[in-house]
Amino acid sequence: MTNKKILNFNSKLNSKERFGLRKLSIGLATVCLGTSFVLLNNQTTYAADEKTPAVQTETAASLNKEENPPAADKSATSTTQVATSTPKTSSSHTETKAEAQPAPQSSVKDANSKKDTTPAPKVAATKQDQPATPACALSSTNINDTNNVTVSTNNTSDMMANNTRGSIHVNVKNAGVYQTNDQAKISISNPDNLLNFSNNSPSLGDDFSTSTDGQGTFTFTYQGKTTSSFSDLNLDLSFTGNNDAVKTYIAKHGQDPTNIPVNISLTLPNASPINKDFAVTIHPYADKVQQDELMHGFIIGPKVIWTPINSTNTRTEDGTTQVEVGVDQNGQAVYVDQNQGKVQNSLYIEDDSAYSGPETSAALDIPQNEQNSARLMQYGIDWNFGGLNPVDNVLATINVTDGQTILPHTIKVFRVVNPADIKNSDGTRTSINDSYNDITKYDPATGTFINEDGNFEELLRNSILANGQNITIDQKGPFTVNSKDYSKNGAYFIQFDTKLDMSHLPNWQVKGNGPGITTPIHNERNWNVAAQGDNTSSQIFTGFNKASIDPGNPVPENITVYYISENTGKEISTPANLYRKC
Repeated sequence: MTNKKILNFNSKLNSKERFGLRKLSIGLATVCLGTSFVLLNNQTTYAADEKTPAVQTETAASLNKEENPPAADKSATSTTQVATSTPKTSSSHTETKAEAQPAPQSSVKDANSKKDTTPAPKVAATKQDQPATPACALSSTNINDTNNVTVSTNNTSDMMANNTRGSIHVNVKNAGVYQTNDQAKISISNPDNLLNFSNNSPSLGDDFSTSTDGQGTFTFTYQGKTTSSFSDLNLDLSFTGNNDAVKTYIAKHGQDPTNIPVNISLTLPNASPINKDFAVTIHPYADKVQQDELMHGFIIGPKVIWTPINSTNTRTEDGTTQVEVGVDQNGQAVYVDQNQGKVQNSLYIEDDSAYSGPETSAALDIPQNEQNSARLMQYGIDWNFGGLNPVDNVLATINVTDGQTILPHTIKVFRVVNPADIKNSDGTRTSINDSYNDITKYDPATGTFINEDGNFEELLRNSILANGQNITIDQKGPFTVNSKDYSKNGAYFIQFDTKLDMSHLPNWQVKGNGPGITTPIHNERNWNVAAQGDNTSSQIFTGFNKASIDPGNPVPENITVYYISENTGKEISTPANLYRKC
């Protein structure tokens, strides 16, 4: 993801002579002001890489297990040089768990050859003449520069569906001149629906609003009031393989999807789309459970206590416009400031991450006046999927990173009654998306989970350390839960939430950072670190990571002013060159 591609985009400013009215001792003079801009736009597409639960977050109420990226990092980099064209065109794009869409290849023509540099004719004006209004607009002529776009991809040549996170990194150097509501768009194709994308949109800072359709199209809309030029646009987009689509592909073609071309299309203001291709190879999900594995932790995704809903309701609170984004457990509307968040596809989008809900159990750990603003992260842990029998002399510590507090009442434990629900015949782990309902066995008639084990839940709650960031189990002899022998009970699935301290958000927005979890793989008491190496598995949620764009620079105007006498119709002074910021 460190690979960057560069697209050079330079703005050029040309002046034209204009006239206006000015009151002089000899009469009224006409002063006409005119401005003209010559622009050059860039286009780029990028790729992001990380197998860790990076830019992706879990969708809706689904529990998607995110695995660590493979050690090998395979990447491909491509660079495109283009001369931007003057007519405005647009295209769409998107990203998350895994999804994408194609865009047609197009050429970019040079429209600069017909640039008009002829000064406006000098004309006399009378008092009735209306002075010309200075224009802060971009000319649709004369784009005559080369754009360098760099697109790089990682972890795309040997992906495991629902596991490996492929990434696309896009770098545009000198990313164009933007007026209010101008848009940059990135679209990623999705052949045979093989890719899953996130519902999160990377942020480009306060000057841009972002949106995604969840299908591989990402749109960045400039909200600034000043026409500005931008440089060094960096975007990291991630995706995973769609395991169901991969299996469908194999059934149809008799082989894994191999070297499947994926198109990336980038459109910047006043420029034709730039298209680049890369290839993906995706194998079916096959996460093998390790022999004697005691624990396997992973990220499920961001949560809110309330239920996100699509609504157009607004209200004014302390002079601030707020929008309705959800309903709490008491049926009351949940509002946030207009620019804070929104609801898309039944997910609440804030700080570039998608939150699903409701997570009502967290309400027992969070004061009522903080529940609507609480942001949570949910984790899952596979317990004894390695089939230890008996489980004894247990020493195991679950750690969450700084900025998180484990919420005791969100701890849920479910006994795995049928081993086939968690492992396939070849020993590979079943995706939690496919196995969750079978493991938990929810009974709608009673509103309870048949396989829930409250006794085990109590043990874990009592094992939370005072710092709220660790759960430690330290026993000698057969594994017991509140004096009951659990050493031969087999496998369990554990889930819990943490409350996020959003003051850590600036750190989590740095690439590669985020809230996370670390668990031991094998019983720590039986693990000889020196002889056997690392015994921990870590997952970092990087969905808060931001894209970046360098601060914009106001576009300058050169204005030549002439003063014309109303009596003689002749120029009465030497032109004055004015410089202003648009």
